[in-house]
Amino acid sequence: MRAVVERAFGALRTELLNTLAVPDPSAIDVPALIERVFDTLGGHGQARLMAWLALANDDTRGARRERSAFFVQETAEIVHAQREARFAETGRRTPAFEDSLFAILLTTLALIGDALLGESARASCGLDDPAAGRRFRTWFAELLVAHLAGEDAAAAAKSRSSPARRPG
Repeated sequence: MRAVVERAFGALRTELLNTLAVPDPSAIDVPALIERVFDTLGGHGQARLMAWLALANDDTRGARRERSAFFVQETAEIVHAQREARFAETGRRTPAFEDSLFAILLTTLALIGDALLGESARASCGLDDPAAGRRFRTWFAELLVAHLAGEDAAAAAKSRSSPARRPG
C-alpha cells in the first residue's frame, strides 16, 4: 500500500513541480492545478490510504517515510522564488519564506482534509450539491493566489466572477 501511495505522489510531484517551474507563473491555472492535486487525493483515494498508513504507523522510521509523500518544502521554495521576482519587479518587500511555506502547507492540509471529509463537511452546512466541492477549491485557489501576490483577500473575493450563493 505504501508503494501505491509513493508511486501516485511521485507522479503528482513531478507534474506539480514541472507546472510551477514555468518561466511565467501568471500563466499557471491555479484552480486547475489544485483540482488535479485533489483528484489524486480524493478521486483516487490516496488521502484515505495515506491517513490509514499514518494512523497505523507507530515507528519513527515509517513516519519519516510518510513525509516523503509530501513535497511541501520543494513547492514552497519554487513559489517563494517566484514571489521574490514578482515583488522585486514592483518594488515591494517579499514576505519571509515561512509565509510561502505556510501557504503551501495550508493548501496541502486543506486538500487532504477536503479529500477525507469535504463532502460531509459541506453537506453539514447545506452545500450538498455536486459542484460545491469544485466551487470551494476554486475559491480557495483564488484566495491562495491573492495571498501569494500580496493582494487584499477581500478585494480578490469581490473580483470573483461567480455570484455569491447561500446554501439552503
